[in-house]
This record gives sequence, C-alpha cells and structure tokens, in this order.
Amino acid sequence: QEGYPGKVTGEWFMRHYQRKLIDRIAGSIGLPKDEYQRYVEPILINVAELAHLLPASENHHHAGPGGLLRHSLEVANLTLDGCLTTAFDTAETPARRSTRRWRWNVAGVAAALLHDAGKALTDLRATDFEGQLEWNPGRETLHQWAMHHKLDRYFLHWNAQRHEKHIQVSVALAHKLIPDETVAWLMEGGRDIYGALFDAIAGNANPAPLTELVRWADSASVRRDLLKGPSHARGGDTGVPVIRLVSDAMLRLLSTGRWTVNVPGSRVWVATDGVYIAWHSAAEEIVSLLVKDGIVAIPRSPETLLAILADHGLAQRRDDGDLYWLVTPQALCRNGKGPALRCLKLSSADVLFPHVPVPPPTSILLGKEGEQIELIAPNEKSPFDREKPVSAPTAVPAQEPAAAKPQPPRQPEPAPEAEQSGISVPRMPTEPSTPSMPAPAAAEMPSSAPPAPQTAEDAPPASSAEPSDEPPEEAMDDPDAELERMLLGTISPEQRALATSNLESAPEPEAPEFPRKSGKVSLADLLGTPVDGEASPESSAETAPRKAARGKVPLAEMLGTPADAPSAPEPSPEPEATRGKVSLAALLAEPEPPMPLSASRAEAADSGQEVLLTPEQEARLTPAEIALLEAQPAFARRLLACLGISQELRLVSGRVFVPLGDSPFGDDDIQPLFRADWLWQDFTTEEAPLTRAWHKRTGFLLTARLSVILCKLAGLDWGIPHSSRIPAEKIPSYRNYLAAVLEQARPEKVGGVDTLVVNPTQLGTLAQQLNTSVMEIEEAIFYLRDAMKVHTRKKLYIRALPQEVPTHE
Repeated sequence: QEGYPGKVTGEWFMRHYQRKLIDRIAGSIGLPKDEYQRYVEPILINVAELAHLLPASENHHHAGPGGLLRHSLEVANLTLDGCLTTAFDTAETPARRSTRRWRWNVAGVAAALLHDAGKALTDLRATDFEGQLEWNPGRETLHQWAMHHKLDRYFLHWNAQRHEKHIQVSVALAHKLIPDETVAWLMEGGRDIYGALFDAIAGNANPAPLTELVRWADSASVRRDLLKGPSHARGGDTGVPVIRLVSDAMLRLLSTGRWTVNVPGSRVWVATDGVYIAWHSAAEEIVSLLVKDGIVAIPRSPETLLAILADHGLAQRRDDGDLYWLVTPQALCRNGKGPALRCLKLSSADVLFPHVPVPPPTSILLGKEGEQIELIAPNEKSPFDREKPVSAPTAVPAQEPAAAKPQPPRQPEPAPEAEQSGISVPRMPTEPSTPSMPAPAAAEMPSSAPPAPQTAEDAPPASSAEPSDEPPEEAMDDPDAELERMLLGTISPEQRALATSNLESAPEPEAPEFPRKSGKVSLADLLGTPVDGEASPESSAETAPRKAARGKVPLAEMLGTPADAPSAPEPSPEPEATRGKVSLAALLAEPEPPMPLSASRAEAADSGQEVLLTPEQEARLTPAEIALLEAQPAFARRLLACLGISQELRLVSGRVFVPLGDSPFGDDDIQPLFRADWLWQDFTTEEAPLTRAWHKRTGFLLTARLSVILCKLAGLDWGIPHSSRIPAEKIPSYRNYLAAVLEQARPEKVGGVDTLVVNPTQLGTLAQQLNTSVMEIEEAIFYLRDAMKVHTRKKLYIRALPQEVPTHE
C-alpha cells in the first residue's frame, strides 16, 4: 500500500470531501448559527481530527480511506432525521419540551459521531514506513504526530481479535471529544439527556428512543455501503472495483436526469415487487460514462457486467437461475399488449435510491407472452384490460319486432349554468355512430333529450331482449329513419370534418327543444327544419344565429354553406304527405369549400372569435374545469389549438411542457400566463426562470390543474398528480397522511417563497406510525399540494399556504 497523507488536517478532509453531510447537519439541527458553532461544530472537528483518513473496517463496510469519518457522518445524519420525528418528552409541558427539543437533536448527533470513535484506538495502529514510529492517540492527533516526525505518509496495521473492543473506548472518548461547554448546555435541559447520550454510544440493550435511533442509523449506513460493493483495491484483490464503479455510475445517470423512471423511454421501472433496469441500453450508457471518466479497465459486455453484479448480490436471479427478467410496463402497452424488455432486477431498491424514497410503482406484465403475471400497482385499476374496438360496432342480428324491447333512454345530467365568457359550450346533438346494420329500434330517440351515440358497451346483447305485450312501433317504415340512415352512410368523412369545423365557430345555443311525436325524433326535427308547417311567421323571420341559439342548425350550414349565400326561391306548396321533409338531393348539394380545420383553428387562436368546445370535449371536463377555461378565453383558445400539436408536448416534473415557437403560445405570453396562474414556476430554486429548457427546446410548464385539463382534451394518459385524480375511497386517508406530514414539516424560505420541508427519514418514520408506505404518503403530498422533491438535497418541499406561514410578532 502507498500509505495515507499525514500533513493535511482531518478538518480539511471533512470540509472538502464530506461537505454535503456536514452542511446537512447544520441545516437540519434547528440551532441558530452561533449556537451551532459553539455546541456542535467542535464535536465535528474533534471527531474529524481523530478519524483523519482511517477506514471504518479492514474488509467490511466503509473500508476505504476516510471510511470511518464518512460512516460517522452518515450515522449522524440518519440519527438526526429520526430525532426530528421522535416525541421524546410527551409527558412534559410545552415550554419544557421546547427547551429540551434542540438538546435531544445535539445529543443524537454527538452519540452517532462517537459510536465508532474507539476504533481509532483499538482496531489498528498507524506507523511510519519502517514501522519504528507509532502514533499514540492519547497524546496527539494523526496530523500532529505526522508533522512532529515530518512524515509525508503513515501506514496502517490491523489488530487481531479486535471485534467490539471499541465500544467501551468510544464511551470513554466522549469526555475528550465533547467540549465542556456542550456538556453543560445539555445538562441544562436535564441530566437524563446526557445519560441517554452515553447509553446510545454504548448501544446498551434498552428500549430508549435515542439508543434505538443510533442503532438503526448504524445498520442503515452499513447496509447501504455494502450494497455498493468493495470500496478499495488492495494488493491481494483481483483488480478494479467494478461493483462500486457501476453502482456509482447508475446513481449519476439517475440524478442527472439521463435515466428516468416509469415513463416511456425509461431505463428504470419500479414495480410492486422491486426495481428493474432495461439492461442492454443501460449497460452501454454505464460503460460510456465510465470511459469518459478515464476508466478503461471495465468490462464492456452487458452480460459480463450483469454476472458480476449478480455475484456480488446486487442483481437478483430468477427461480430458474436466469439473470434476465422479461418486463412489459403498462406505460408501453396498447390494448393489453406491449414490448417485453430484458431487464436486470436489483436485489434492493437502496442501490438506486439510497437516500430518497422509492418512486411510486407502475403496473407491469412479468414473463414471456402467454405466461405473463400481472403485477398491478395500488394506484392503477385494471391497466391491462383489452379494450374493445370502437370504430365499427358489431352488427346485431335483426330480430322480429315483437321480440325487441326498447331500452329506456338515459336522461342527461342538467348542464351547469356558467357566466358568459369567451368560451361557449354548445349543447348540440352528438353525431350518432354508423352501424353496419341498423337495429330494429335504431331510429327511436328519446323525445326529451338529444340523441346520444350508442357504443358497443351501451348496446344491449341480443340474448337480453325480453318479449313485450305492447304493439311494435313501425320504426322500419318511418321515412325519416330511412333518410337518416341513408344520409349517415352517404356523408363523406371530409364533409363531417367540415361540419365540425363550422360548429366550432357557432354562437352558443340554448338546450335544443325537440317536438314530441310518438317518442320519436325525425331527422328533419333534429336538423331544425319546420315540421308540418307549424313554424310561425315570427320564427320563419328569425335570422340564422337566432335559429342556432334555439339549437336548430340546418344541415347545409353544418356542411359549410356560407352564411351569405343567396336564399333559395320560395318553394311551391308541398303535398300533405311530404310537408316538413327535406329532400336528400337538396341536403347533399355540394357546398362552397370552407376553411380547413387546422387553418380555422390557427385563425381563431390569433383573432378574438370564440372557439367552441365540442360536446365530446365538454364531456371530458368537469364544470369547474370548464369555468377555469372560461375565465381566460384568450389563453383557452390557444390551449385548444395545442391539441393539434400534442406530439410536441412532453411530461416534465409531473406537468405538461409546452414548447414556445412550435405552439400557439409565444414569448409575450409568459408573464400573462404566470399572472393568470396558468404557468408553474419552480419554487425550490432561487430566482428560477419562468421558462424551461428541455432537450434544447425552450418552453414552459403548465400548472397541475391546467396539465390535467390539456391531457383530458388531448387524450394523453400521463398521470398528472392532482387532487381531481384521487380515487374517492383514498381521499380521507390521503388527507390524514398530509396532516401528519405538515405536523412534522419545518418552515424554510427559498428565494422569497415560504415552504414546508420534510426529509426521507421523517417520511419513513411516519409511514411506520401510520401503517402505510412512504410511496403512499408521497403520493398524498403530490396529489393534494404543490410539492417538489429535490434528490440532491434529500428534501421534499411543499409550497406553504398563507395560514401555514409562521408569523413573527
């Protein structure tokens, strides 16, 4: 071995190589800066000087240079997290609890830092190269000894039969490493705190909370380090520490965002039974990253790397011994089928998520086709249902009229009354679907409601028909029904698209009033043509907009005939039998070609004219969501125009990313969108810009509510976290989880924004107390509040409500 440098202080190594860990202690312990520097910082410095670059063990955990200090700081952080969520003084008064709370935090950090300090004296010896000079820990630190003897490096020799001899020495070192001022301050809160500190250092077999926290934190730190594999290459080892290099590379790829989780294109898939990695592509990216770092002695074959990971316990084999798992994620499935990915299965989620909660699982199909097992995530219901084709319903065999019983019509829900705004929601009849063979009662419509399309699921099965004693209605002989079927089979798709285009620019109509006629609605009634000459002179003199306002729109207008077209000459009196009917030739007369749909949408987005929600779009939204669009008609028109570029939209940070330039939104819209609360800004970063760069494209993120609306309209199943998407049965439990989190969260101001912060350990403790999982608690937070998790800081931020901001009088 080459020895360890001795001319640099332990404090310097701590501040340069363990900066994140000591900063995290300073930020979480809850003391003012002057008290932290007086009571806590001296303990950190004393432990750093004692541990210097010593390993924590020879061949076990944290066996590399600086391992003892690293392990001590990890245990201190984990213990502090536990102290923040532990009620130590439930029987004390509130004032007394407040006095002792911060002292418990300091006692926990001190006990964690010292629990292995004795190893520097009992487990090894430090000498010069020849072994003639030996360090005496009772006289000076390693740095002082090396400087006194002018040694550039020192060398380690491990003692035999050293197991657990360090425990009592660690307790004895407490008087030397903890300053008297800190001891006096701790005792001011109660001598029991000081006694609990010594019990925790010694690991006494008692159920004291502080002792249990240090014991748990010690085990967690050891387990996480062992999952990384060997940390150093000694003379007798076989070569490069491949396991540590690979695990560190995976963490870097995940933390930098190059690897995503549970979305199309992801390398990492979290399921209910573990974490899977799409291995071939992932292995190539790992090797590429390591080669860029200058590490060439790394196996290039994915199979070789996978075998090494399995041999060291990081990858789990199947029951038949195979290393590859066939995984079909729900996100890649269409109609219950999708590609099977050849994946590695990690033996523990801690390999990829050592300091942060594991993301919520997604549903997967496990195994090869024909032998697949469905693993359904708790927040997903029947994700692999095979959808029925809806393009053309299967023909229902025609039955005798007497054997068919008409289905009772479904009454439509009353439409909510909304204030007038730039977006109008028409109550227009939905276009019926075209059956391959008309059923006997196909022409029968409810007299009090607009006709609704009948899908394959709505149509009753043939076997469910019951005999009826009532005489059958002559539906097949109705000329209106025949005309309707002929018309629906004759109109071209282009004409239907043009009709939809014109409907989008029509003024808002009232609910249509259909005349009652033996429970049937003729096509002439549906299209607004006067029936049997009942139209009064006043109604015949109405303008086209007033007719539209009554819900009656001529088919010629629907098909694109210009409003200013010359009117037809007065028709001659019709026979009584044909009065009120419309000739098929007149209805299908070729109209003047209107503006294409895409062009009309673009023009509508630029001009001030209204853009209508189609009945299908309206049905997808709630009244509250419609009202939200109506409150900002200009932005709503642009949002609807984004439906034509849905392929350009992306899911970023749980929200919809809208690119600028490729969408109806421009740079001038950013500030107005932000003021209207349509644009989401990252509140975890100081002075975060309103725009966002994503894959060399500039755009912005919609708020969660607007993201949900856009996904509904565009038919995107992106799982935006929002309260409107919580199943009703989960709402009470989610509210309880959030209330428990808010009780433990501490306030923190980030760039002028008041936030509430919790850490992974707090969430883990709450999960145990509430008998649930961390994933469920995190899901409750993200669905009920505006929240962000910052992995690099190991914090989850919740935007504080005004009533949650502490006031300082």
